[in-house]
Amino acid sequence: MNFEFFKDKITEKFSSQENFANKIGVSRRTLLNWFSKKSIPNEHLFSILELLDLNESDENTLLSIPKLQLVFRTKHKMTARQKSEELCQNVASSFMKLDSTAYETKGAIPILSNPSIETAVASIKNLLSLRDDVPATLTSVLETLKANGPRVIFFPFNRIGIDIQTQGREVAFTAVQGDKRIIFLDTNRRVDEVLFDLIHELAHIVCGHPNNTSEDNEHFCNEVSQEIIYPRTFFLKNKKLLSFLQNCSKENFNRVKEFITLLMKDFDWNSMGIALALERYDHLSKASNSYKWLMAIDSQLKKQVPTFDDIHFSTFNKNDFDSLIKFFQNDIYKSKEIFNGFIELKNAAMYGHLSPSRLAELLGLNVGDADELVKSWIKDDSEEVHEEEGQISDTTK
Repeated sequence: MNFEFFKDKITEKFSSQENFANKIGVSRRTLLNWFSKKSIPNEHLFSILELLDLNESDENTLLSIPKLQLVFRTKHKMTARQKSEELCQNVASSFMKLDSTAYETKGAIPILSNPSIETAVASIKNLLSLRDDVPATLTSVLETLKANGPRVIFFPFNRIGIDIQTQGREVAFTAVQGDKRIIFLDTNRRVDEVLFDLIHELAHIVCGHPNNTSEDNEHFCNEVSQEIIYPRTFFLKNKKLLSFLQNCSKENFNRVKEFITLLMKDFDWNSMGIALALERYDHLSKASNSYKWLMAIDSQLKKQVPTFDDIHFSTFNKNDFDSLIKFFQNDIYKSKEIFNGFIELKNAAMYGHLSPSRLAELLGLNVGDADELVKSWIKDDSEEVHEEEGQISDTTK
């Protein structure tokens, strides 16, 4: 932390250091201990940033951290997009500040210079500890990244106001700050789509793509993702399966459909992904009837598969306070892999590390609702503590 800059900003914005200390809820001695580096104001960080009302550049200077960059597709100068990108910036910046070490990767991720698709695929497979002929699955990828990084956070983009449009809707972005990286994934996607988005973002990281990626960058990452989820060697080793898929027709349509339903469960695959992979590996032609039937199967099956929103975020309704209460009381504890970001925000707000106004901004709420939400969490936590103390007392009698 840049304490000289900190001191200058207090002098610039407050009548005295004592006045600032009172506003932040600490003694002047505590403030002086910060200035002399005898202690660090971690638990007051968000309150400090809010009181000093710093822009992103000044925040980075104060915290002595590198500039935060977001990896997006090619930008279009649209007001709606700019607003969404600002919200993404706030979301990413907040998570980076919640814990200064949580998002550092356990080992350095090698950044490749102008890699071939094969080189990028090999690097990511090494990162994920995947054999050449084994398809990546969402569960296995999340488990590996949980141990080694980068961090993955699921966020309901549309539900909080992120609606970034390029040629298609933006479904993921990566935040980079020095050695820290976070991949944010939209929850309005099926499992197979989320897996593709995640590998796609890993490819951006490994290739060191700039924050404004080109269409060539996007196409490259799509091919890398395809190769890792639908490995070429998998089909070469499973020739009966390959032949079965190559001969999809009207006559065996239902049999192929049933088999692909099993593949979707085992490998997080989809019929379109299979068709596109086989076409890329020269096992199918786009003009073939088999390709068209596989696409027809995809059209039928994808309507039956729920999204992460359907499964996990149905009660996250920022316009219904009771639904929000239920979501944060019960739902976020059902799967820590899916809700780790929301658990982190809740804990930070409860313990005063995240202000209600910042929480409101991140979740697309009004400040009053965010304030009431935090009060309800603190009340529930207090009641749980009293209940546990009562149980301990009963057992000691």
